[in-house]
Amino acid sequence: MNKPAAVIFDLGRVLVGVDVSRGLWARILNALERDRADTPAGREWKEIYRRFATVFLPAEEFHLDVCRLLEDEISYPDFVEQWCDVFYTLEGMPQLFRQVAANIPVGLLSDT
Repeated sequence: MNKPAAVIFDLGRVLVGVDVSRGLWARILNALERDRADTPAGREWKEIYRRFATVFLPAEEFHLDVCRLLEDEISYPDFVEQWCDVFYTLEGMPQLFRQVAANIPVGLLSDT
């Protein structure tokens, strides 16, 4: 069998777990559940997130929009930490990644 030229990994639910019941995601989803997703706030969140996920909204502006939506002031460093709190290590993946990366080039292609 030929050695592959490279391995491309996905991030979410492959290299790391994703749990939206943690961190800032939990607060956002909780706030939207109270207002229902098909309300002005729910539609606004969908638009804010769509613009951020498609790189039309810089992270700093996304931070301000989410704080406004949640009616909360969160410093940017705290926001980043809380936003990323949804990720956790999947058992065995750091070791697998290091083992693969030691032998062939690796890349990441992900919508996470």
